[in-house]
Amino acid sequence: MDGYVRSEYGNLWETHQCRPHAYGHTRSPGFELQAGLLHGHAVSIGMGYGAYLSFLEGWITEREFHRILKVMSTVGLSLRHDILENPDSLWSSQVKMTEKRGGNHCAPIPRGAIGKCGYLNALTRERMESTLIEYQNIAKKYPREGFGIEPHCRDVGLEDPSTVKQHAAHAVPKGSLATDAAMSENSVADPSESNGEKGQSNIEAYNQWISEKQVSRNECETSSSLNSVLSTATKSDTLKPPAFEHSTLFFPGAEEYANAMTSPPTADFVNIANETKAAKLFAPCMVGPIEGQFLKMVAQSKSDKRILDIGTFTGYPALAFADRIPSIGEVVTIEADNAAAAVARKCFKSAQNGYKVKLLETDARKAVTDMVHTGEQFDIVFLDADKTNYRHYYEAALNLLNEDDLIMAGNALCSLVYEENDPVRQSLHEFAQFVRNDKRVEQLMLTVREGVLLVRKV
Repeated sequence: MDGYVRSEYGNLWETHQCRPHAYGHTRSPGFELQAGLLHGHAVSIGMGYGAYLSFLEGWITEREFHRILKVMSTVGLSLRHDILENPDSLWSSQVKMTEKRGGNHCAPIPRGAIGKCGYLNALTRERMESTLIEYQNIAKKYPREGFGIEPHCRDVGLEDPSTVKQHAAHAVPKGSLATDAAMSENSVADPSESNGEKGQSNIEAYNQWISEKQVSRNECETSSSLNSVLSTATKSDTLKPPAFEHSTLFFPGAEEYANAMTSPPTADFVNIANETKAAKLFAPCMVGPIEGQFLKMVAQSKSDKRILDIGTFTGYPALAFADRIPSIGEVVTIEADNAAAAVARKCFKSAQNGYKVKLLETDARKAVTDMVHTGEQFDIVFLDADKTNYRHYYEAALNLLNEDDLIMAGNALCSLVYEENDPVRQSLHEFAQFVRNDKRVEQLMLTVREGVLLVRKV
């Protein structure tokens, strides 16, 4: 810090450009926080791309370009990231950096030889987008498909900046709430004006909203109005699940809206969806983006290191788990169908975190029994294979987990939405009732997609 201040004394706001410009820092500010990357990995991506631009300019040789990439790859730094698939962030950063640098691009890149510097002063968006594609194709030929080792803050136990970042334009200094008459549209509004009449307290405005908007709504049957009834309801076993005339848990538009409000899947998961369709496999067997994001967040919240996924299909849940466990972690996934396993294996090979996944092509019933006999241990067991054998997988899972660890069962509410003459409907109903009565666990039935039964071993 002392050295930085000495070199920048009198220019700490970087208002003039008679100063050092750091290699790899021209575009990295535009995607580092958004991607949740560690600073060094973001900068190494910028350095690799900058080296490619230098090679295209004829400033360094192809051999020197690959020497730079090889050094960074060898020490585990990132050459690329999925964020590069969306050039908007990089372009936005370049525009801001160009403005800051007095209208010149001023991107420092190698020139003449490694260790010597030149400045690239112009790069159009069209050229940036085309060269990014070219650069990524080159980076994919390096170990790990060009991805770094533990590149994200979450991989090393730090808070994920992609979920907590707050831009300076939106920040409110402590003790400076809304006193300027010329407040911008991004500044903090007067809380008394956010609801109801001016001058009302927040609780008065809230109670007014309840009275005017919610009382009449909840005179009809809603999930909110049923809360008091459900809290005191007697739970007794039934021979069959109740009649349910719908083939989905949601009214039209509800799941689409939930999906729109959920973090979008990365290119690796889009690839799984595309490969599943190309192979003409039954796409509804995929867990999809909402349930996939749910699985990611459960794994991350528990800091799990080893997860068992029973029923790979084409790999969506296994890769979702792999995205959130540390680099030393492992997802063991089991698939008996050769066609589905072939697609999953292909998708794992090309995915950023696919190296964390171990795919077993075998009968899951025998595999989990063998795991129990050999004393294997997991932090989460996800059931998503043949539903009539959920009870078998469940009993094995209890032996593979420690106290407080989790079992999750997918499609658990298909006991409602499947047709009444479908034997799987009855099997899922009996399984859910068994778990509810099992004193070894506590459980929660979630209406995520077609139901996820969340079970904690106690």
